[in-house]
Amino acid sequence: MLNKINNYLLTHNPLLWNSRIVWVLLCNVVLHLLFFLAGLASISAKTISSFYGVWSVGGGSLITFSVLCSLLVIIVWLVFYLRNNAFKNFYRIGKWYLAKEFFLIFIVVLTSISYFESFNYGVKSKVRSFTGTDVFVKEVNTINQAMVYLPGEKSSYFFLNSCAEKEKREDGTQEITYVDSSGLSNYNYPNYAAIRNALRRPDALSYRNYCKKFFSPWSYEGLWDNKKISAENTQLLNTKNEAALRGILQSFFTLTSKYNIDSRLNIDTIINLVFSNGYHSGIKLIPEQEFRDEYGKSIQNPFYLTRYDLSRTLDFINDCLPNPENLEDQKSTWMIIGYVALSFSILLLCYRRFSRKVFLISVVGTIVWAIVVGLFAATSGESLTIPVLLLCLCFLFLVAPFVSMKENAAKTFSGVSLNWHVYLVPFVVMLLVWLISDYYSSQQIVHTNYDTADELKKLRFPISYWVTENTTNIFLVNLFLMIAYVALAFNKWAKRWVVMAEE
Repeated sequence: MLNKINNYLLTHNPLLWNSRIVWVLLCNVVLHLLFFLAGLASISAKTISSFYGVWSVGGGSLITFSVLCSLLVIIVWLVFYLRNNAFKNFYRIGKWYLAKEFFLIFIVVLTSISYFESFNYGVKSKVRSFTGTDVFVKEVNTINQAMVYLPGEKSSYFFLNSCAEKEKREDGTQEITYVDSSGLSNYNYPNYAAIRNALRRPDALSYRNYCKKFFSPWSYEGLWDNKKISAENTQLLNTKNEAALRGILQSFFTLTSKYNIDSRLNIDTIINLVFSNGYHSGIKLIPEQEFRDEYGKSIQNPFYLTRYDLSRTLDFINDCLPNPENLEDQKSTWMIIGYVALSFSILLLCYRRFSRKVFLISVVGTIVWAIVVGLFAATSGESLTIPVLLLCLCFLFLVAPFVSMKENAAKTFSGVSLNWHVYLVPFVVMLLVWLISDYYSSQQIVHTNYDTADELKKLRFPISYWVTENTTNIFLVNLFLMIAYVALAFNKWAKRWVVMAEE
């Protein structure tokens, strides 16, 4: 069966036969599927709270194993792929043979170095299976509402941090740190006078004053804001609706059980504290941990809630769901993978197109001039020395071989220069963005209002601002352009170099 397929490819499409792309892609499909299934099996609702993020599920061992699998596949593939070279052996090849060969190299490398992404996608798919976007929104609203009655610190219940008081201040999103009267006795600042006055109120600390969210992802419709949470809380307290509060807490405990959040809480005790008096000021802080240290002894807390594990669990789920922020992270990840694949593909292409002498000199030379550029930049003390020098070198490495090929002289020099040029050219746009971003950040707009100054800066330097804000998209577009550039232009120049007379 395998021999029949190989013979068919050899006679009908020698490029596919020589590149072994059918077999390596089949192998990669199997490996990606295995990594995906491993990701699915590695996570559950009960274990989310034990991880810091999607990447921590596999950890360093996943990356190491993925790299080893990549090396194994690529090395075995190269053993077969490097046996034949129609270009160097002067076989008759089609017009687009060289371009198609580079595309195949890139596809093989790209699919062979991204196994870990399939594992992470498996993790995200598993999380989405038991907590989709709609479910997540409901759960976040439930948690934000329940946390009103599970105090972790006093500032959130301070009168000056209520929604109404925040709206009166210019920095309405900022909370005033709660300090009792003993801590203010030695200060006479105006804002401390306001705190003193607030502390005299019988509702200085009250559940009515709560106006914040325990967890606040911004990318989903249906999430309650601070005012909505405050309004629901006010209505519950005004009507003394103990049944509604019990239902909220029971729903919250269901979620802590679902995600295995360590806690010890009592619904009746919480309800009694909330309705302990008419001002609803029975604030009793709930510790974060099960044990506390007093005089070197570990004492068990009667009530506690590991808020950090709860927050980390919600962050984990948020990272797994489809939203604009996660899309940007995925774009950045695949951009990096794409550039790594492009760099390796270019290195392999240069080995395929040029003599071993030229290739070896180009690799060693790259290390040498990289060190020289780094030393020059270090001695100059200028942050922009590196991008400027590399841009100049990339241009010179393009011009020099054309002069040599035109005069049909210095074949080794022209080949090495072409290699150096193609090593650098994928990163030209990055270097230009570096310069533009530095220019934009160095521009200073003097204005009393910081936000106004920032808006003026955007208006005066629209191009620089656009480049700075769209860096990832620019790099992605450049990646596709560079693939086309190497496949079409560089292969043409390599073909022209081969027909030069030997030195």
